[in-house]
Amino acid sequence: LRKHAFRTTDFPLIITLENHCNARNREIMAKILVEELGDMIYRKGKKPWSEFPSPNELRGHILIRDKHDNDHLEELQKQFMDAEKDKVQRSARLTSITQNRSARLLQYEEEDKCAVEDAEELQDLISIVNVKPYVAERSPFPASSSTPESAFDDLDRIKTLKHTQRHLIRSYPGPLR
Repeated sequence: LRKHAFRTTDFPLIITLENHCNARNREIMAKILVEELGDMIYRKGKKPWSEFPSPNELRGHILIRDKHDNDHLEELQKQFMDAEKDKVQRSARLTSITQNRSARLLQYEEEDKCAVEDAEELQDLISIVNVKPYVAERSPFPASSSTPESAFDDLDRIKTLKHTQRHLIRSYPGPLR
């Protein structure tokens, strides 16, 4: 990718991550992206944009598009709660439940801290926040959403034009195309 990304044009390249990885694998993903692409990755910093930079401003850069960190943290929180429920149900049969639960909570707290830190490594590389379309409409900052190609026939053209003045839309083809 580093070698061929800008062979034809130096306009920005957007890489969309379809990220269903756990915290450890997101950490690995972030390290690989940095090792392979380095300074080609555009980093916007911690503050959301008030508007997207122009393509001219982004020439020669690769933009990473992925979920917002709240999505990752909500997913981590859900996994944590599900795991905790499962463990509590199984350990209810044990006589030393108090000792086991305390040890598990300490272990989970440590894993959760580590997961948040890991999520931050990848989040620092994301310059385009991917959200659900209905979230993008209300977003105070520019965002990106995905819509199936077939849905464009049903969209209001004026609303879509207005929407794309502030946000990006990624269109994906139908399965039979």
